[in-house]
Amino acid sequence: MDNKKLFIKVKCSICRGRKPFSCVYCDMLGETYVQASAKAIARIINVDPHRGEIIALLEPEDTEE
Repeated sequence: MDNKKLFIKVKCSICRGRKPFSCVYCDMLGETYVQASAKAIARIINVDPHRGEIIALLEPEDTEE
Protein backbone atom coordinates (compact mmCIF):
# COMPACT_ATOMS: atom_id res chain seq x y z
CA MET A 1 0.00 0.00 0.00
CA ASP A 2 1.23 3.46 -0.83
CA ASN A 3 2.06 5.77 2.02
CA LYS A 4 -0.25 8.56 0.87
CA LYS A 5 -1.44 11.17 3.34
CA LEU A 6 -4.76 12.97 3.32
CA PHE A 7 -5.22 16.55 4.46
CA ILE A 8 -8.31 18.53 5.38
CA LYS A 9 -8.78 22.27 5.58
CA VAL A 10 -9.88 23.47 9.03
CA LYS A 11 -10.08 26.70 11.00
CA CYS A 12 -6.63 27.79 12.19
CA SER A 13 -5.82 26.42 15.63
CA ILE A 14 -3.41 29.25 16.41
CA CYS A 15 -5.57 32.33 15.82
CA ARG A 16 -8.93 30.49 15.63
CA GLY A 17 -9.46 32.16 12.25
CA ARG A 18 -9.83 35.59 13.85
CA LYS A 19 -6.59 37.18 12.59
CA PRO A 20 -5.98 35.69 9.13
CA PHE A 21 -3.83 38.55 7.86
CA SER A 22 -1.47 38.63 10.84
CA CYS A 23 -1.21 34.87 11.48
CA VAL A 24 1.59 33.09 9.62
CA TYR A 25 -0.09 29.68 9.91
CA CYS A 26 -3.36 30.28 8.05
CA ASP A 27 -4.61 31.67 4.76
CA MET A 28 -6.75 34.77 4.22
CA LEU A 29 -9.88 32.81 5.19
CA GLY A 30 -8.42 31.86 8.58
CA GLU A 31 -8.03 28.22 7.56
CA THR A 32 -5.09 25.85 7.40
CA TYR A 33 -4.41 22.29 6.20
CA VAL A 34 -3.84 19.50 8.70
CA GLN A 35 -3.18 15.81 8.20
CA ALA A 36 -6.43 13.92 8.65
CA SER A 37 -6.87 10.65 10.48
CA ALA A 38 -8.83 7.82 8.89
CA LYS A 39 -11.58 8.43 11.47
CA ALA A 40 -11.91 12.11 10.43
CA ILE A 41 -12.08 11.19 6.74
CA ALA A 42 -14.73 8.53 7.43
CA ARG A 43 -16.82 11.02 9.44
CA ILE A 44 -16.65 13.58 6.59
CA ILE A 45 -17.56 11.01 3.94
CA ASN A 46 -20.51 9.69 5.98
CA VAL A 47 -22.23 13.09 6.04
CA ASP A 48 -21.39 14.09 2.46
CA PRO A 49 -24.38 14.09 0.08
CA HIS A 50 -22.13 12.63 -2.66
CA ARG A 51 -21.08 9.69 -0.46
CA GLY A 52 -21.70 7.02 -3.12
CA GLU A 53 -19.58 8.82 -5.72
CA ILE A 54 -16.72 9.31 -3.26
CA ILE A 55 -16.71 5.64 -2.25
CA ALA A 56 -16.75 4.58 -5.91
CA LEU A 57 -13.66 6.71 -6.52
CA LEU A 58 -11.88 5.25 -3.49
CA GLU A 59 -12.49 1.60 -4.37
CA PRO A 60 -9.48 -0.08 -5.99
CA GLU A 61 -9.83 -0.89 -9.65
CA ASP A 62 -9.50 -4.49 -10.75
CA THR A 63 -6.34 -4.66 -12.82
CA GLU A 64 -5.59 -7.84 -14.67
CA GLU A 65 -2.01 -8.47 -15.60
